[in-house]
Amino acid sequence: MPLLDYLRGFAPQAQSAFVRRAYMRELTGELSFTFPLAMLQAGVISVIGALLFGVGPMGVATITAAPMFANATSTLWARLAHGRRKAIAVAVLQSLFLVMVATIALLPIRPSSATLFVGLYVLTRCLVAGVITIRTVIWRANYPRHSRSRITGRLMLLNTCMLALLPLVAGKLFDAEEGFDPRLYKAVYLAAALIGTIGVVAYAGLRVRRERALLKEERAAQAKSDTAEPGSRVSALHVLRTDHHFRSYMVWQFFAGVATMAGNTVLIAFITQQLSQLPDDWTLGSPRLGLGRFLVGFILTEAAVQLFVALSLPFWAHYLDKVHVTRFRTRHGLTWIFTQSTAFIAVFAATFGIGFEWLMLLILIPRIGQGLLFGGGRLAWQLGHHDFADRHLAATYMAIHQTLTGVRGFIAPFLGVLLYTGFNKFHLFGLSIPAWQGIGYWVFAITLASALIGWYGFVRLDKKVGGDGAAQAHD
Repeated sequence: MPLLDYLRGFAPQAQSAFVRRAYMRELTGELSFTFPLAMLQAGVISVIGALLFGVGPMGVATITAAPMFANATSTLWARLAHGRRKAIAVAVLQSLFLVMVATIALLPIRPSSATLFVGLYVLTRCLVAGVITIRTVIWRANYPRHSRSRITGRLMLLNTCMLALLPLVAGKLFDAEEGFDPRLYKAVYLAAALIGTIGVVAYAGLRVRRERALLKEERAAQAKSDTAEPGSRVSALHVLRTDHHFRSYMVWQFFAGVATMAGNTVLIAFITQQLSQLPDDWTLGSPRLGLGRFLVGFILTEAAVQLFVALSLPFWAHYLDKVHVTRFRTRHGLTWIFTQSTAFIAVFAATFGIGFEWLMLLILIPRIGQGLLFGGGRLAWQLGHHDFADRHLAATYMAIHQTLTGVRGFIAPFLGVLLYTGFNKFHLFGLSIPAWQGIGYWVFAITLASALIGWYGFVRLDKKVGGDGAAQAHD
């Protein structure tokens, strides 16, 4: 059966001898490190922040934006890892991440901890950005181009399935019939951090193929850059000036990313607002078997999205292995349009005062769209730059992509929430800025327009690049 054959493909024995050892270690690391990562997903943390620490809409915007604007630190991580062993660098960042998870678990659960709660979460996402930056170099070294998307797609699929399942288990525990127990919350987070140490050990022992040669190339490139004239250095600005196709790719990705970031943030802020208005003992169904606030929140903000990421990943991975990333984006871009359109409908429907149970069903539609969007987006985001970059510049291209993601992450989520909620009267540089009520659900009309611009831009770029076949990519 095709499904059984696909599932057998996850086993290390199903991989070629060329990649088997590396795959086995990454598989072990993925399975264990996902436990703490699942509890630090933006949707999970947004619900916990709103219901336990009293985090408001702008705090939720910061949480939701953190995985995005943390990418602005990617250049720093790429520079720190330059010329150094990659697997060890990843293991160090993962260890620091686990320390942050344990610290969050030990915070006192009260509103006065809200700022520190959000701040610690931002730090964890900066560390994850470093892991992503360095890991893409490892993937390029260890997995050949013709199968790289399928292999990494399997790792991402396992990761995604656990990111969907673990919040559901945690949500059911937190929604205990006798009431929320802070001690259980702390125990869950500390246990997740402890399990994550297995992944750190697995990654620390990962062998990177031809790493000596790679490090030698990196150090030589760095030495050449240090001694060369400023205008001749292979910097991010140099890449953007000389690689016209990649520069266009970044421009259209900016429009698409703004739509996704702003729309997703506003929708999560809307969900947490709705949950905060429900009584503490609210359940959907019987008290014993029903869904409580935490579980419903985790489903809407995280689990439903991750489930459809998992379902769509095999399709997206197969397609990305066959075509250039510009052609991939012309198809994938349709999910941006679908998600923003249905989010507009769901939030607009809330103005008619429909019950939360019916509203939850409407919200599920754009969350499913978000899952389809993220399924392809994660692959293309981590691997797409390889279709433009030479081997020794892979980290530089990824750093550019991450940094620009970080820039729009600093802007789009907060702008989206401000447009949605408005703001109170305040003073700036001696000027009195009057209060503004915002535009409400019309913010999704703006995100839809941005998604359409991004998609159309990729269609035009694909005609210039010629997206048939991944053979055009550098390797």
